[in-house]
Amino acid sequence: MEAHIEKLKDLLEDSKVCMFGTFEESRMTFRPMALVDTDEMGNLWFFTSTDSTVTHQIKDNTNVSLTFSNEKENTYV
Repeated sequence: MEAHIEKLKDLLEDSKVCMFGTFEESRMTFRPMALVDTDEMGNLWFFTSTDSTVTHQIKDNTNVSLTFSNEKENTYV
C-alpha cells in the first residue's frame, strides 16, 4: 500500500489543480480546486470555506470525483 501512496504523490507533485466533482441530487458539479497536501495515508487535502457550496454538497453526499492532469508529463489521475 505504501508504494501506491508514493506513486500517487509522485503523479500529483506537478499537478496541483484538479477538477473537483461533487454530487447534487442526480447531477455532478465540477469546479477547479487546488491540492494542498497528500498525507501518508493517501488522503488528499483541500481548503474551502465551511459555508461554501462544495462543503454543503459533501455533507449531503461524501462521494466526490477528482480529475488531475499534467500535459507536460502526459500524466492523468
